[in-house]
Amino acid sequence: MFLVSDDAAGSGYHFIGSPFTHGWVRVEGDGLPVPVDICVGSAPDGRSVFTGLRIGGESAREAEEITSNTLRQIKLSEILAAYFEYSQSVLEMERSIADASVPLPPGYWQHVAPARGPDHEALKSFARAYLTELARQPQRAMTAAAKAHNISRATANRWAALCREFGYLPRVAK
Repeated sequence: MFLVSDDAAGSGYHFIGSPFTHGWVRVEGDGLPVPVDICVGSAPDGRSVFTGLRIGGESAREAEEITSNTLRQIKLSEILAAYFEYSQSVLEMERSIADASVPLPPGYWQHVAPARGPDHEALKSFARAYLTELARQPQRAMTAAAKAHNISRATANRWAALCREFGYLPRVAK
């Protein structure tokens, strides 16, 4: 699947490529002085990471000089966070299409006992926050996601395990 994002999470960046396969994805936007390509790969724990960066490229502005000022205008942390917001929204869209295509029998939810834990919306929100923080500050991602949802770090770890079970977060290799 090859996608062009409208405006990834209101960041001003546009991504041209697929969020489902690893490889090169084009990033364009008002804040970028030249087009940027990012290469997305997998870390040993299963999360997506940037493994490459190309600045400039095959456009009409190819002859433009890359200066230190040009490099300062490229905010990699913002691009990283916007990319993961974009890919997460595409994955949610895919899941909602899959959910809508499987009809449940009438009265199905009447027989299910109410849950004590977080609902799916809370888990999706937590997963988005965790992935964003993981991109920004990998060493403090769980703590930051816990603070964002006003829960303890221990509860955040339990929620992350639930998110992995439901597929909202990638599974961690053991």
